[in-house]
Formats: sequence, C-alpha cells, structure tokens
Amino acid sequence: MEKHAQNASRQIFKKQAREISDTVDTHMFISVLAYHILHIIEYRLRQKGDHRKWRTIQNVLKTHERLTIAYKSKDENGNIRQQYMRVNSKLEPEHLAIYRMLNLSGIPLPRKKFSRN
Repeated sequence: MEKHAQNASRQIFKKQAREISDTVDTHMFISVLAYHILHIIEYRLRQKGDHRKWRTIQNVLKTHERLTIAYKSKDENGNIRQQYMRVNSKLEPEHLAIYRMLNLSGIPLPRKKFSRN
C-alpha cells in the first residue's frame, strides 16, 4: 500500500475512533442524567408516602401514552391528504395520583393536528 493510502486510512480510523468516543461520552451523560432524574422521582414520591419501586411506578404510568392517529381526508379541491393528530391516552386516577405527588399536570401536551402532502 502506498504511503498516501496508509495516511488516509489512518485518518479515517482516527476519525471513527473520535466519533465512537463522542458517542460513548454522550451515552454516559444521558445515562447519568436519567439516573439522577429517576432518583429525584423516587425521592419525591417517598416524601409523599409512596414507597413503591420504580418498576411498579413505570408499569402504572406506561399506559398513559402520547399517540399519533393517522387518517386521510379530502381538502376543498378534492385532493386526498394524509392527516395526523397527536393525542394523550386517557388519564387514569392512579396516573393522576402519581403526577400530583410530583407536582405535574396530568396532561403534558395539548392535542396537535398536522398534515403532510
């Protein structure tokens, strides 16, 4: 292999190594941040008398979701357009109890409509 090709492949390898390092750093940052958020949630719930484990809280809250509904409609010119609506699933009393202990609203985001051509 000629010298220029070796230098080029070495530079590519170094660039890939930097990108992997950046990815690992980002992953570690997000993981540590998530751990701190989890700890704060558990701490605040314990302060309010809720001593359930995170897995239990997660299982309760996983049914409160943000959904995208896709449908087609005709505009005033008769053209069919793909429409979308983002909505929250039904808020159950157990969801609301957890949100209130955390001083959060049970409705995180309003309903949103949008379309794509």
